[in-house]
Amino acid sequence: MLEIAKASKKEACSMPIQTESYSIHVKSKMSDVEKKARVDSGKSSISCYEEDMDTSPEESEGADIYLNDADMHLDEWESILFKLNDSKRYRRTVGSIASSCLTAATPLVASVKQAACLVALDIVEDGIATLAKVEEAYRHEKETKEAIERVIKMCSFYHLQDTLDAAEEGTDENRLLPAMNKIWPFLVVCIRNKNPVAVRRCLDVMSKVIHICGGDFFSRRFHTDGTHFWKLLTTSPFQKQPVSKEERIPLQLPYRSAPTSPEDSMAEVSTLKVQAAMLNMIADLSLNKRSASALEAVLKKVSGLVVGNSLQQRFWSS
Repeated sequence: MLEIAKASKKEACSMPIQTESYSIHVKSKMSDVEKKARVDSGKSSISCYEEDMDTSPEESEGADIYLNDADMHLDEWESILFKLNDSKRYRRTVGSIASSCLTAATPLVASVKQAACLVALDIVEDGIATLAKVEEAYRHEKETKEAIERVIKMCSFYHLQDTLDAAEEGTDENRLLPAMNKIWPFLVVCIRNKNPVAVRRCLDVMSKVIHICGGDFFSRRFHTDGTHFWKLLTTSPFQKQPVSKEERIPLQLPYRSAPTSPEDSMAEVSTLKVQAAMLNMIADLSLNKRSASALEAVLKKVSGLVVGNSLQQRFWSS
């Protein structure tokens, strides 16, 4: 599944560039049609007084040329439309594959088995990146569609509208944030499981997906579930902390072969590495304007914990 997720990401990464390039090409074609329409409109206004006159052989030949030219334009725009629909189908296929991988891997993020958890986190990282690229490509395709619709109206190619409507977008174009909404609770459980390697990887993945999805989406979530993250900074690696009743009953999922106790404390070095990873995540989110809003609601609390953590480490190292 990991290989499928990586392959989907590789395919998706090229989509925005290709769809943007095609959108620019179609807009250029649309501009040419608009210019020709303005020129033809000017010519028709000049020669309007000839409408009641008999048509000469030369004029009949000119009319035939005009009809042939219109047919050529129709064929060209049919080809453009078919290529757009092919792009839509391919994008949706890649998006569906990425969504399926995320659906299958998401529960494993909460696994106490380190190997399974790490693989699931890799799939989450690749899957979210894929969906972001798919949505970016969709926005370019939407611009292309609008340009084609404009040409359809100008040239009266109304039968092409049916072909365009047949490939109309559905709810599958909005995958990124709904997928992230389903993944978030499992990321919280991963943090609560206190496997130092998995926690560090989870924090790294979270930093990347928040950059991708935008901080606004996570602001309320950090306000609600942030306690589980801030505990990583308040835990001293040199003192055993009392375990709350809530933590004594970890989430049990069907695939767990044997429950583990969160009372098993991390090694001192592992705890320090986890805290460093947590501080790095906070720094990464704060430095990026797109993701900084994720911490706005808890900024004062996080700042206090960061300062307290620094003082605590200085105290114990002295």
